[in-house]
Amino acid sequence: MPFIPSQYFKIALFVGLISGPFSELFVANRGLASCGILHFDETFHEGLLKAPIVARVGAPKLDHPKTIEDFQKHNNKLVLLDYDGTMVPFVDNPELAVPDRALLEVLDKLDRDPTTNVAIITGRDQKFVEKHFGKYSSFHLSAEYGAMERGPAGEWRLVEGLDLGWLDSVDNMMKNEIKNYKVDGTVSVERKVTTAVLHYRKLYDSKIEDKKDYLKKLQQFFNLLKKKNNMKLLGSNALTVENDNLAIEVRMGEALSKGQVVERVLRSLPNTDMVLCFGDSNSDEEMFKTLGKLKGLGMRSPDVLTTVHVDNGKGYKTLAQHKMSDPQEFSKLFRGFYDLESTQLSSHNHWQKINLN
Repeated sequence: MPFIPSQYFKIALFVGLISGPFSELFVANRGLASCGILHFDETFHEGLLKAPIVARVGAPKLDHPKTIEDFQKHNNKLVLLDYDGTMVPFVDNPELAVPDRALLEVLDKLDRDPTTNVAIITGRDQKFVEKHFGKYSSFHLSAEYGAMERGPAGEWRLVEGLDLGWLDSVDNMMKNEIKNYKVDGTVSVERKVTTAVLHYRKLYDSKIEDKKDYLKKLQQFFNLLKKKNNMKLLGSNALTVENDNLAIEVRMGEALSKGQVVERVLRSLPNTDMVLCFGDSNSDEEMFKTLGKLKGLGMRSPDVLTTVHVDNGKGYKTLAQHKMSDPQEFSKLFRGFYDLESTQLSSHNHWQKINLN
């Protein structure tokens, strides 16, 4: 490894001079002390230990055999899961993005596993989460980025004290933006309890004339929302505006985040010896960020910490230590945790479309 002056170490990580296990240690904010690297100057080493977590350009692919081995030998595991784009692929109609039978079998195994705690942390609303995951009594469920939560075998609760006075205005802005679009219902606005979302995946996948012009208009609308938010003109000083996974979303950015949910869940499980976290979107980076600074939060790091970005062909920069391709690879990994053979899938017509090889 080359000598890198202290003031340039973040740039070095970005361009790949610090790579492999060294970059993973960096992202986890653990430093290089355990690596036996002695030719860094003291200033560089101190700076590295104190440095903020930064995104990595080329996260290595997850080692399935090693992850399965770790999972099977630890007895106090915590699995943190996003939903859309992580457990299931994206579809034009979000209501149709439901767990298939292969995934349901995995979830049932997780629910019955006394060595594993599971938290599903999603932007989906409570109704959807309860419908598809409410039966798993051992799971911690979090909807709308933590606005509503249900502990294992508990009742749903809404976070108190949220300022939602901005929601009507933003919801109306979105509806007014698209009301004159001649796009045959391929653009829609979804209003949740704490979030407004403008979906345009159907438009992106369509063959509508002037599609490019409409996509350009949506980008301009997103830029306007970002500008207004930066100027504190959307009715709240604590919002996040994102254009991710073919949806423009405005949500409570400071009061609610997946990272905060991760911290609450981990504090409730102090004996956790292995954490696995999977996510695909910008909001999931908040989970990876929290897990990378546990010591700074006064929390004990687990013996094994594995964070995984599910890329879905997007090529995002990520704080995660590893990456995987798509929800199909996710399903393959989790079936491996419980030695569920691929031949089991081929024996059911509904599962034959899933290729585990």
